Amino acid sequence: MFQSCTIAAVQCQIEEMPVPKHILLAPLEWGLGHATRCIPIIDLLLARGMQVSIGGDGRSLALLSGEYPQLRFFELPAYGVRYSRGGGQVWAMLRQLPHLLKVMRQEQQVLQRLVETAGIEAVISDNRYGLWHTAIPSVFVCHQLAVQLPKAMQYLQPLLHRLHLRYIQRFDTCWIPDLPGVPNLAGALAHRPPLPAGSRFVGPLSRFQAMQPPEKFTFDALNGQEVELLAVLSGPEPQRSMLESMLLEQLRSLGRPCWIVQGRTEYQQLEQQGQVQLISYMNSQDLMLALKKARIVISRPGYSSLMDYAALGLRQVILIPTPGQTEQEYLGMRMQQAGTACCCSQASFHLPTAIKQLASMKGFRQLQASGLLEAAVDEWLSAL
Repeated sequence: MFQSCTIAAVQCQIEEMPVPKHILLAPLEWGLGHATRCIPIIDLLLARGMQVSIGGDGRSLALLSGEYPQLRFFELPAYGVRYSRGGGQVWAMLRQLPHLLKVMRQEQQVLQRLVETAGIEAVISDNRYGLWHTAIPSVFVCHQLAVQLPKAMQYLQPLLHRLHLRYIQRFDTCWIPDLPGVPNLAGALAHRPPLPAGSRFVGPLSRFQAMQPPEKFTFDALNGQEVELLAVLSGPEPQRSMLESMLLEQLRSLGRPCWIVQGRTEYQQLEQQGQVQLISYMNSQDLMLALKKARIVISRPGYSSLMDYAALGLRQVILIPTPGQTEQEYLGMRMQQAGTACCCSQASFHLPTAIKQLASMKGFRQLQASGLLEAAVDEWLSAL
């Protein structure tokens, strides 16, 4: 009698477990932020027993392959975005628009083949606009629903917003990595109406939010070293390299132990230049420890970086927007106006002045997502 009841209970539990689905998750290669913010989604899907494959290209694909060596990876067409050396990033994007539209069509073709040959049953796309399919469920992950334009082009904002929503609404649903009310991180980027039909806020997505603070670096050469100022670099070329050169020159003259994480996932090496350590790449555990050890952090105000800093509650952060990158300029000024972080122009950046300005900043506030991602993922999985 007892044995039959136990067997019945086990059978009931098995029936309630979600059937494993083969889900393709694919972040945009535009710096590393789109990849890193997908880590909480990947972890949750794996915890729910799903079969997860990763799609992508370049450094973001290399980052995720290092984090999840046990998963299957598919090479996707590369957007290959490059910034201009000056401040006209909008015009640089417009010049590359024909190529970007071509890549979206190629994504459609690749996904069609993966559905037929690899058994992909659902797709989660982080800002890859061509990665949707009429025959399988699709999710679009995006925080910048209202694309920012320079002041001279503000009259085009409503038209661009409607066009952007049309592309997003090709997907079944849109997950917005922010809180639904106030306080929030994205501001007008994610909260300007109208929002896409079927969209929902899933809370800030940081790879650090569920991690236990490590006690030592996995990159053993860093253990025992001091770091007072940490610069974290990412983003398209040539602006990534331009910022690195500018920071290296100013950090050398600071006379304090400084680290520059270059964001080069192709290899891992350490180069000493005076009191400045050039570190090609850090995995998530090492970067979390470095961010917690450093007294001051410098980076671009990329949205994924801001979510990471909020997850860790960092107190002294200097933000340098990419010149002409309107989203970063908006987020950087939003953080400064809130008294969260110091925002500085790259063209006139002076490190000692920026450090002095940090005295009036209160730092990042840790935001509680209250299970928003879990609820969204579970509801989506139940409908597959």
